[in-house]
Amino acid sequence: MIDAELSRFDWAKIPSYVGDSSSLPAALRGLVAAVTAEEADTFRERIEFTILEVGTLSAACLPVAECLVAALVDMPADARLAALDLLVQIGTATSHETDAVDPAECRKAVARGFRSYADGLKGMSSADEMISCIDLVAIAGAAEPSLRPAALLALEGARAFAPLRHLLELIDNSVTDLSPEP
Repeated sequence: MIDAELSRFDWAKIPSYVGDSSSLPAALRGLVAAVTAEEADTFRERIEFTILEVGTLSAACLPVAECLVAALVDMPADARLAALDLLVQIGTATSHETDAVDPAECRKAVARGFRSYADGLKGMSSADEMISCIDLVAIAGAAEPSLRPAALLALEGARAFAPLRHLLELIDNSVTDLSPEP
């Protein structure tokens, strides 16, 4: 799955914080296949260093988000957790280095993984994965208004599976952010 998605882009022509993005396909393949937390973190850090700088998006963020969303379902648990973390960072970045990338477009790309994030709220996930999925469901609901009702429903349903108080607080904050003002 990842190779088909990677082949859609001419990585050498996509600017990043280290020049071009030609190193990203290997790093993305490595992340998708990572079977340990250490291995996943190594690839996550390599990708993060290439595409993000203090919450600032590079042009490479959009194709990276699209590739990660496409590969989420097939990733081992540790790889998935690292990928979700990257998607949260891409989805919450508020600025960009040039007009080459629009933060709203990156959030829409992140939102395409909504079903995976909502599934991650159904009690089978670790607390760390639930935190990322709560954030990503909220990002998706804010980025795509048509997803807002489903996002609110998924967040409300996650209360039953939120074993820790801080997860309930995160859910409450996300519901408040997505709820229409009276």
